[in-house]
Amino acid sequence: MDISRLKRAVTDADVPWVGVAIRRNLPDTSRHTGIIYRAAAGELRMADMAWHEVFRDQAYNPAWDYYCAVPHFEDPIIEESFADYCAHVSASASQRQPPYNLLAANPALFDQSGRWVSTDPDVGLNCSSFVVSVFHSYNVPLVRIGTWPVGLPKDIQEQTTLVYKMMHSGRPQDHAQSLKIALQIGKHPRIRPEETAGACLEDEKDRPVDGARGAANGLLVLKEWDDHHP
Repeated sequence: MDISRLKRAVTDADVPWVGVAIRRNLPDTSRHTGIIYRAAAGELRMADMAWHEVFRDQAYNPAWDYYCAVPHFEDPIIEESFADYCAHVSASASQRQPPYNLLAANPALFDQSGRWVSTDPDVGLNCSSFVVSVFHSYNVPLVRIGTWPVGLPKDIQEQTTLVYKMMHSGRPQDHAQSLKIALQIGKHPRIRPEETAGACLEDEKDRPVDGARGAANGLLVLKEWDDHHP
């Protein structure tokens, strides 16, 4: 594990090709993650699943105050080509605008060209499962999904809070989706945003990480954040 891979001030020099963004959503303690990638034109962009039917792909703004975990790749060619893959995924997901859900990450959502291939209208993403799915789809998985616990009290509490917010957002489509995903609370492996970022702190040869290592690294990621956001 190499904590130096967690960059506190994301500048153009910090992300050669791909990184995993992480921050708390102040003033509350919820967390958010996404993929920062270098586009063909050289600019850094961030792709993230922000909300129900709200997928974003936009030029990265340092004022957003994300930290970024930059994963290690043995082969720089694979690292560069993965950034290109992320661009194709982002274009496809932006067009699809998938639903938000609490299911485990699905490695089969995107094909080898980065195109959304699922035909199930109920298949969706959350911020962390999006990142995990993209890495897995490119055959550079960050985590072993099946080793994550199911139904931890903290996960149930945080998922319940999220569903409540969605139910009362004022958007009819959010209310309808909240009723669907309420049934998913505590029923599937949940890889927390900080755990997704934390997996990037391991060497490529040590990935994918299991649930215990992911949880430990996730705590380190949050400690780094909290130490600099008193």
